[in-house]
Amino acid sequence: MRLYNTSGTLGDTFVNCCKLCNIKERIIVNHYQKHKNFNKTIRKIYSLIPNIKELNIINTSKIDNNLDFSTIISLPGKFPLEPDEIKMNFFPSFKFKSKPQYKFPYIALQPKSGREEQKKEISLKTINKIIKTSKYEVVLIGTAKKFGNIKGCINLINKTSIFDAFCLIKNAKYFIGFFGIMAMVALSHRVNCNFIYNYKGEMKLRVYGTPWEKYCKKIVSYKEYIDSQNSLKYYAKFLNQYIFDKFYKIEQLRMLSNNTRFRLK
Repeated sequence: MRLYNTSGTLGDTFVNCCKLCNIKERIIVNHYQKHKNFNKTIRKIYSLIPNIKELNIINTSKIDNNLDFSTIISLPGKFPLEPDEIKMNFFPSFKFKSKPQYKFPYIALQPKSGREEQKKEISLKTINKIIKTSKYEVVLIGTAKKFGNIKGCINLINKTSIFDAFCLIKNAKYFIGFFGIMAMVALSHRVNCNFIYNYKGEMKLRVYGTPWEKYCKKIVSYKEYIDSQNSLKYYAKFLNQYIFDKFYKIEQLRMLSNNTRFRLK
């Protein structure tokens, strides 16, 4: 029996699964995090690892925020595995129990990532442009109610389980969204991605210099994305010319010929 101490929310949980799938022994996981509404989903994600025999989700809001996880050994005689000690399996063979999936090529688009109170999201204007100019059908996934009435696509906002969403991303032609658990699922199944990141540090930690980097076709910071709302130069950069080739080439040529910044209306 091995003890594994860790912390974080959904993306961290998926990364943990990409590590723990390499361990053949039975595992006890102590997972420290402060968002109680994520507990059920975290348990669901850990169910991907059948040899986890005990999972303890511990609320850190009642514990010192400067807690040193390397000092936690809650079971006498059990030496804890630390996250950095375990080699990452970047392309694990997880089986997701889900509803039947689409057989035609499509783009999986996640317009919002993270907790409900977080304000960072892809604008309705951008989403409608993607739907209008994409070569492929667009499938919206996620839980943000704001995007539940978007037309012209397959809108599955609040209509999928976590594993349904994983399967949709796994079988997609491309993924567009924010860097987080859904982007990690896409990268771990070799799905080409366009995504927005919040902090450069997370790219250095999770993506740059890893096998996942090959499948990152366009990566922009949130600031660059906000700029894209006002400038077609950045907008075309975000969309990626070989997905949205016709729109991109026309607007790019127009920009070059006029040598001005075009603003989206």
